[in-house]
Amino acid sequence: AKAFAARWGLEWCLVKVKLEGLMPPQRELIMERFQCPPGHVPGGKFVKYVDSCIENGWKYLPSYSEWVADREEKLRAKALAEARAAESKAKA
Repeated sequence: AKAFAARWGLEWCLVKVKLEGLMPPQRELIMERFQCPPGHVPGGKFVKYVDSCIENGWKYLPSYSEWVADREEKLRAKALAEARAAESKAKA
């Protein structure tokens, strides 16, 4: 979440407070889908976006177990890709 805050120029404590109490899949969904067009105030857009997600429900949100399985698969794929890159680099 700190990298997310830095990417958008948000204060870390604002991000922490707004995401506090949300399930990991909800936090991840917000951090993946949040956008702020140039010229807009990121802090205000972020607060409105999180509040909107909470008020309108969580469409397209996987169950917690599906989220965990997907996350584990992504980590395995990343580790495999890194291992292959290191292997090919060692051969070169």
